Formats: sequence, C-alpha cells, structure tokens
Amino acid sequence: NRWTDYPAVSLTDTEFFVTGNLIIPGTTWQLGFDGSVIWQVNKDEGYNNAADITSTLYSQIKHDGQFTRNVHPVRGANGIAEKQYFLSNRNFDLTNDTVFVMHLTGDQNDPTTELIVDYGVTDVAYGFPPNGQQEDTDLSDPTSGLQTNDARVLGAFLLNDEIQYVANTVNPATGRAAIYHGFVKNPSSTEPQINGVIISSDSLDYGYPNITFTGKSEKEHQAIIGFDFSSIKDYPGVGAIYFSNDQEYSDIQVLVNGGSFINRLSGTGERWGDYFGIQTKFNSPGTVYTTGYYSLNVNNNSTWVSELFSPDTNTVQCDVANSGGKIFPNPTGIYEDINFQFYVEEAQYVSAYIYDLNGRLVSKIVENQDCGGTNILTFSTAPLSSGTYIVKILDKDNNEVLSEKFVKN
Repeated sequence: NRWTDYPAVSLTDTEFFVTGNLIIPGTTWQLGFDGSVIWQVNKDEGYNNAADITSTLYSQIKHDGQFTRNVHPVRGANGIAEKQYFLSNRNFDLTNDTVFVMHLTGDQNDPTTELIVDYGVTDVAYGFPPNGQQEDTDLSDPTSGLQTNDARVLGAFLLNDEIQYVANTVNPATGRAAIYHGFVKNPSSTEPQINGVIISSDSLDYGYPNITFTGKSEKEHQAIIGFDFSSIKDYPGVGAIYFSNDQEYSDIQVLVNGGSFINRLSGTGERWGDYFGIQTKFNSPGTVYTTGYYSLNVNNNSTWVSELFSPDTNTVQCDVANSGGKIFPNPTGIYEDINFQFYVEEAQYVSAYIYDLNGRLVSKIVENQDCGGTNILTFSTAPLSSGTYIVKILDKDNNEVLSEKFVKN
C-alpha cells in the first residue's frame, strides 16, 4: 500500500543493493514520505538462474526515532564496492551539518547482519537549495523557476576507506543553487570525519550533480562531477567539472547550452530533470558517459548524452621487468589503453607526447616523469580518432629517446 520513489543501485562482489523511498498514496512526496528502504539481494543466485533469489529488506531506517530520508548507496570506485555503505542527510533543513553514514555488518546469508546508522558533522554546512533561475523566473516568487527539490545526496563512490559524494545545496554566500562535494574518511567509525566544499558560480545555478571516479589506481583521487545549470541569461544546459589528483577543481566544461527557457507545467515551477546519470566505461578507466537535462528551442526539454575523458589517466611504472614487447596492444582492438615499454639507462626526467604522421602534436601524455631502467607507460587512446600515430619519449632537454608507431582502430 505504498508507492516507491527515488531508486538507486550498487554492487559488491556477491550482492546487489536497491534503495528507494516509500510514499503514502494520495499525498505529495514531501509530506507522504514513509521511510527509505534497502533491499540486499544475492547477486550470484540471479546469475545462476536460481528459482528463488534470496533478499533481505531493511525498512523503518531511523536515527533517534526519526526517519533518515533519501538513503543513497555508495558505489565502489571501480563499480564494485568492497563494503556497502549508504549516505543520508537532513535535506529539507535550511542549513545543517549532519551526515548519516550507514553500513551493513555482514552479507545477506548471515542472520546476524545489521544495518548500523552513525552520523558525522561536516566542517562546511549544506542547506536546502532555492529553485534554479531561468529567463521567465519571477525572483519575488520562491516557487518560480526550476525545482531543485531538496539537498539530498545524489551520488557517491568509495575508495581507500574514503567516500566522495555530491548533493544539491544552497550557496550561503550568494543564496543560489550550488553543488556540495563531500568527503567521508573512516566511514565505519562511530565518528567519521567529514569535510565539504561548495562548488558554485557567480552567474549560474547548479543542480542535480552526480560523481564518478576516473582514476586507474587506488593512489588517485580524481573524479568528474556532472550537473545541470541555468540562469536568467543562460538557458538550461549540461556541464561537468574535473576534480584532480591534486584536489583542485577545473573550470566548468559546458557540454551543451539550452535553446530556450522551459515552460511545460501549469503554475510557476518547472521540473529540472531531478537526476543526472554518470558512468565510467568498464574497459576504459577515465572514459565517462553522462546524461543531463537541457532545453530545446520550443520551451521543452530533452536529455543530452556526452562522452567525456579525464585529462589525467596516464601512468608510468618505473623500473619494471621486461614485458616482452615495446608497444601493445597494437592495433588497439576493442581496448583503448596502450602500454609502451621503453628503457632509459639512468634515472632522469622524461616526457611523452603523441604526434600524427604529419608531425603535429596531438596530445601530451606525461611530462617530467622521473624514470630509470625499463618502464611501462600506459595511456588511453579513447580521445583519438581512428588512424596511425607516433608516441615519442623525450628527455629533459627535449632529445628523442625512443619513438614507436601505433594504430587506433
């Protein structure tokens, strides 16, 4: 006797998790909220075509007698989580610093498995965001514009016992809709350490962010954050920001600009897409697909799909054993990563670049990498068009150490 809203999924090695919100029929989703739920499902039974797939339902999820609202699963950085966590916050508060961090103590087959609900306090508060502005927004009417709904967690991943997550928020400095980028260290602790950064613009409203890890190793922290944007002067469009291994944020990369303001619903408010899709390509770390909400030329909306590439997914392993080949796979085949083995007699700084057959520089792979002995350079060819290229290794004086041709299919 409930309908279910806001589904999200996550995977571990052996289990599949689905979360959702229960809503009382005949009421609004804001007032009719009747708790979030978690289904813990045996993944292997599904793959093995079991007659009955075992699952456990966790409901009535509360802290201090009150429902934790909009429970969101934390995905593994590579798609598979080593341990399943869930996040929630007080997303209807005008301002708050509480983040609920939940985890399960065991797997679905263990009858003693419990859902533990702890919380931490952020160093930067979040808050209920205002609606996004567009050309016809009445600034004196808080219901006018593009609906942001609340400040719930909308995306998260786990890497090295740290969770990165994103949510809607208000920017208290400007009063406009923005992105909250949070970090939860030691999430299994009864007092997890939580830090936050508000990502905002002086001229744009940001809404419905999502996040994915774009690195190749556990030593990296990089991510891409995708989101929707709008303003009085800018039609609703789709953008992305890169969070580097040096923990710096890029400028916004506009993926598409809208063609008009949205005018589909009666009344002053318009839906703003609600959710943003983002997914790393499974066989090409650093390649990311996104789906966001943008406006057409007829006061209507549609979905914009983008393929993005992390600017920092190339690695060099120094002083490794001989791997039996100089450049492989070559041609690339279905794989978009190439490994280039090269040797330098003594430790020195080297750089690697890609050129086309006309000698034009196409891409920088790495610069001033300290290497010695036999080394393996791994780089993605995903941003390249099909064709033949030359990768060159140069020393610190820009003298060529080695070059090899490769073919991108």
